[in-house]
Amino acid sequence: MVKALQIILALILIGCGSNSKKSNITNDDFKKQKALRYKKKSDFYNAKVDSKQPTILESETLATLPDGVIEDIKPGNDIVLMISQHCHTGKSKEAFELAKQHSDRYLKYPSYWNVLGVCFTIQGEEKKAFLYFNKALSLKSNFAPAYNNIGIIYKRNNELNKAIVAFKKALKMNRNARTTKLNLAQTLLEVGLPDQALSYYQELNKIGKDREVLVGLATSLMQVGKDSLAIDYFSKLDKDFIESPRAGLNYSLALYKAGKKDKAHDVFDDVDKDKAKGDMRSYYNNVKNWIGVK
Repeated sequence: MVKALQIILALILIGCGSNSKKSNITNDDFKKQKALRYKKKSDFYNAKVDSKQPTILESETLATLPDGVIEDIKPGNDIVLMISQHCHTGKSKEAFELAKQHSDRYLKYPSYWNVLGVCFTIQGEEKKAFLYFNKALSLKSNFAPAYNNIGIIYKRNNELNKAIVAFKKALKMNRNARTTKLNLAQTLLEVGLPDQALSYYQELNKIGKDREVLVGLATSLMQVGKDSLAIDYFSKLDKDFIESPRAGLNYSLALYKAGKKDKAHDVFDDVDKDKAKGDMRSYYNNVKNWIGVK
């Protein structure tokens, strides 16, 4: 299996390479780079982020940051972070070329295989992504990010119960993984288990301000019948975010359930209807009818 994965990597990366000129080829081009000895303490995400929109996940992932912020990160000599940076800003060709250049040196690093899996996930090539996440786990069986990312793929394919199992495995490996806690909490909400989701959101909210955590915490509280407390958390969200359907609709519903009908209508009227697509449009109409908006 290891050999097969190495062959797949080589084929994929060679296919992403640029054309070379014979006149530029030297003997150095054929020298195999010495593999780096794996060091656990050096195998971690190390981005320095300066974002106007705070997120408690910025110390673990680039996925929640806007492109402009990602592009401003200075990765230094961190090859894995550089690959991730390229993938999250749509520069897959540059990402795979960089990975190809350093493949011999990082073959023993689970984070190297994991970040390539992330790149393929972003591109929608989930079968390839699975191979790379599993390769990362073959190098380090308790590598939590790979389990988290496998959960993401399951969630994308609406296999929510499998996603929950994967996220719980990741948390078992790293109890402090914020990204996994948020993914698990959101998925538990989706399958109708707000009481279980609530405990994770409460843990995350103690870490710092994050609007994804606030909206999930408030929604969980509303679903377990604690409407007044839910309203308190919804009110802490910035106005622009409250106007998004997934925040504003639940906020208006919580207000209505708490007997604040006029305020509920005001919040609902400010929701950006054009952003309510697919299932969210159905939910928009259901909330509208429930709270009595004409």
